[in-house]
Amino acid sequence: MHAEDAPMAIAPWTVTLLIACSLHAPHPGASTAWAQEGQEPPTTRPEREPEGPPEVTSATHVELARLLAEYESAKKSGDAMELAKALAPMSIHDNLEFAPLALEAMKYRASKHDKKAAKARAKELDTTSKKELAALIAKREAVVQEAAAHVLANYPEDKKAVRALEKAFADKGIRKDKPRVVSALVLSFGKLHHGEVEDEVVQLMQRGVSKEITRACVKYLGTLPTRDYDHVCLLCTMLASPEPAAVDSPINPPAEYWENLWAIWNWTRRDVSWALKEITGQVFRPAEGDHESDCEKALDYVEANREALGLG
Repeated sequence: MHAEDAPMAIAPWTVTLLIACSLHAPHPGASTAWAQEGQEPPTTRPEREPEGPPEVTSATHVELARLLAEYESAKKSGDAMELAKALAPMSIHDNLEFAPLALEAMKYRASKHDKKAAKARAKELDTTSKKELAALIAKREAVVQEAAAHVLANYPEDKKAVRALEKAFADKGIRKDKPRVVSALVLSFGKLHHGEVEDEVVQLMQRGVSKEITRACVKYLGTLPTRDYDHVCLLCTMLASPEPAAVDSPINPPAEYWENLWAIWNWTRRDVSWALKEITGQVFRPAEGDHESDCEKALDYVEANREALGLG
């Protein structure tokens, strides 16, 4: 799927890199809800520290037998939640026996049990909307496909595994209805050092679709790590909080737009710092309270060390 196929939500990090930091620096007249109401911005403390992919090992014979048995039991149950639960521990192992199971799970479609469970949930929510029921069914499929994607990331030499991930990433239905699967696919591509989708991942990141997807895209760039100069500069600008440059401009987006982008930035800003550390070896801090971001410092460093960093 290309960028034009996704819901429209252009992030402020698409502005010209030369002026990006000044546009994102704290602005006393920012047209955000808290600024309009004379309140302080929400806390900038993220919910957790960033981290890289988990270590992958081979399961012992005993573990292998247990995990395979649990998978078969979950498969017979026809319950998507049980199947996802059985797949989850496989994501930290690279035993070849798990690859075909994950390939099968990537194609998962809701069973009769899943549809019945979705209808029961719809009843609890007091809704008869067919659209909402379809969303509940898609959510059950997504938990299985998400878990399967994480497992497939452990098989870089398996062409079938890589093709399955690429096919799912190009699926318009997944892009539209299953954001948690999109996040898992992007993280898996990073783990596989699959640079072929880098441009598309960056486009997805720039759109600000959701905080989970944006975080996955940032971590992808740090896990590769990227050697694209423009993409690294883009990460540098993301150290700064998104703020409107022209508060009184008639084309300035509404407060809700900036609130959404600020929430995404706050959720991912330390991941951005982590990614830049992986790429440059240097620590560049995001904005925090009264401390302005190291956006300009990072851009200057990347420009001065472009050749040494191997950025093209």
